[in-house]
Amino acid sequence: MNNIYDILQARLGEDKLRKRLMRQVNHSNDIIAYRHINIENFSVVFQLSRYFLKILNLFDKGFNNTLNLHIEHNNIKLANLPKSFNGYKILHLSDLHIDGNPLLMHRISKQLQNIDYDLCIITGDFRYRTSGNLQPVIDSMQELVPYLNKGKDGILAVLGNHDFVEMVPLLEELGINFLINEHKIIYQDSEPLCFIGLDDEHFYRNADIESALPSEAENVCKILLIHSPEYIAKALRKNIDLYLCGHTHGGQICLPSGKPLLINSRSFKNFYRSHWKIKNMQGYTSRGCGCSGINIRFNCPPEITVHHLISNNSID
Repeated sequence: MNNIYDILQARLGEDKLRKRLMRQVNHSNDIIAYRHINIENFSVVFQLSRYFLKILNLFDKGFNNTLNLHIEHNNIKLANLPKSFNGYKILHLSDLHIDGNPLLMHRISKQLQNIDYDLCIITGDFRYRTSGNLQPVIDSMQELVPYLNKGKDGILAVLGNHDFVEMVPLLEELGINFLINEHKIIYQDSEPLCFIGLDDEHFYRNADIESALPSEAENVCKILLIHSPEYIAKALRKNIDLYLCGHTHGGQICLPSGKPLLINSRSFKNFYRSHWKIKNMQGYTSRGCGCSGINIRFNCPPEITVHHLISNNSID
């Protein structure tokens, strides 16, 4: 176990690792910590909600909605995208909460069999709860990884606010490559595309784009992977081309109009789901695959997303 922490300290730095470990303790237990309300820890509220939904004969419908996975195709034209990456496909999964609903894991596996992509990304929240045994997550991901590892460029992932940093070495043994305030450059025909992965900003406030940027990043097309849309302002200042995230679940429980009852995010409402643009930066906030708090969805189906990258130099 000490070796795990040595590895993580080398990657995050002593201060950031200590900060994250301290906050993991509070995140597991506290309703309010670091001026933040941990909605995920309101277990009594979720138990009561489940009880009333069953009385109203709505729980089964809400649960069945969680299995209604939609495949979303998102075309994104990027001005700085190298010509060799035109048509590059990114499979985007988020908020798996994989140990919370075994039926969903099998549904995801089935859907992935018919999807073609070059790279898989996972934007955090592998775990359902914010504490407890990590092994069910590892076991579930071990079953899922063969379906995710079909792209030629493998799997990139970042941590979410439900995820403990100790799971990183365990999941990397399965073939999932984490970026924790780090970057990875993928080349095609000697042209670079830079993926920048940041630690969770929603609860842990541990994202550090300065540490993650490559030394020569000015003219490189940069795609940011982060759990939540709460880092948008800082990403803009670093000329990020594409911002990919999740966390909000699209609201998870929405009115028939699609308006969410709750967004657990400190970001503007127009960034809570789907494709968006602000100044020269484009982004996409996934509705996610899984659920948090209670396994139900209304008017907000879960999604698996395929981003199709298009170069400005391509012919329409």
